[in-house]
Amino acid sequence: MIVGQRINSLFILLVPVLFCSFGTFYHISWRVQTTQWRQSQADQAHSGHLTDSIAPPLHLVWRRRFTSSVEPIVAAGNIIYCLSRETMEAVDTHSGVVLWQNSDAEHMPLLATDKGVWTLVGSLSKKVLVLLSADKGTILLTLDTQKIAPGTQWVDIGVATRSGNLIVILHSQSPGPERLLEVDTRTGQALAQRSTDFGYWTSETYGMNVDEVGEMLGESEWLFLHDHDTLATLEGGVNGRLHGLEYLPDCGQVSADPDTLYLRYGTLADAYDRHLRVKWFTDLPGFTDDKDARWKLPPPLVTPDRVIFSSTDRIYALDTRNGKIAWIKRLGTDSEIVSGGGPVATGGIVYIPIASHPNGLTDTLVALSVRNGQVVWSWKTAYALRHIIAHQGALYIQADRPVSSGREVSEAYLLKIAGSH
Repeated sequence: MIVGQRINSLFILLVPVLFCSFGTFYHISWRVQTTQWRQSQADQAHSGHLTDSIAPPLHLVWRRRFTSSVEPIVAAGNIIYCLSRETMEAVDTHSGVVLWQNSDAEHMPLLATDKGVWTLVGSLSKKVLVLLSADKGTILLTLDTQKIAPGTQWVDIGVATRSGNLIVILHSQSPGPERLLEVDTRTGQALAQRSTDFGYWTSETYGMNVDEVGEMLGESEWLFLHDHDTLATLEGGVNGRLHGLEYLPDCGQVSADPDTLYLRYGTLADAYDRHLRVKWFTDLPGFTDDKDARWKLPPPLVTPDRVIFSSTDRIYALDTRNGKIAWIKRLGTDSEIVSGGGPVATGGIVYIPIASHPNGLTDTLVALSVRNGQVVWSWKTAYALRHIIAHQGALYIQADRPVSSGREVSEAYLLKIAGSH
């Protein structure tokens, strides 16, 4: 069925005139929403792209040492929220000074707001969704997910929609489909919830074990749901209408622009419309489909005219309109691209950590042109560069300094680099 759908979809072509007229809205909507890295992968579409350019050359602004590896996750205003072992740390963007730590918040920060950061606290069997204040890390709002949905065992990362609401995934103690919960981030009140059992759509009951939720940045509210095997779209929020349900076993993570979903399926790069009809698909030459590394690879980067896929040893840039390959760069080594943080895009530049020699650490940050893939700048360091986020004109990088005898981490740092102002 999928093959047939792909063949039929070859006749569904993008009309250049319509694309150009839509492009104006496309650029405006992104500029309004993505100058800060407020949630994982920058925005609700998981694009990994900020519209404001961070142009090289860049220089080190500050370096802050930590007792264990610190991963920058989200940011708002002058605060970056990082995860260090089982502790959340709030770091000042100007100085790198730790403003506060919260050992109860041992899970991934979900959303950074002007008031603070949404995250989870509590034991495995009793997770509570909370808003921690930006200034002190104290609890401002609380939502007990057990009271909302009895039997919830744990809560997973969701998405913050453009309406300002937070959608999280509630996993049950018993086998079966999850529930989606929409929360008003201003009040902490539950607004809506829904089972991911879509039995009324298929001939038999089908419950998604949802791994990620995202929102397409178009004119109306469209959500996309994804697990390791299935992709679905909803129009109108959590309780909206189900428009698509596509079985894609072992596909990679998903990103979106206003009207297209992008993912990797085996060695193919695929583009789907909101109803999950195939727009185009492109074979990625030289791509090794490693099942062990498949889910570790970062989701595609989505810029206004390029979608960028990462493999374990190279990156591919495709034209968003038709899937034609614009350029391919072979970078790093098989192990280090996976263990590194993956690329981020700002304006017309892609930044990615690579290894400077075979079987080495990802000790070099390179900047590539989104348009043609040319290296426009590189920075070799004494660190293993890992997770990167971009925020308000700077890059924040998780960096580990290994001991000379091997790859064991002896020192952990957070780096801020930025261009000249």
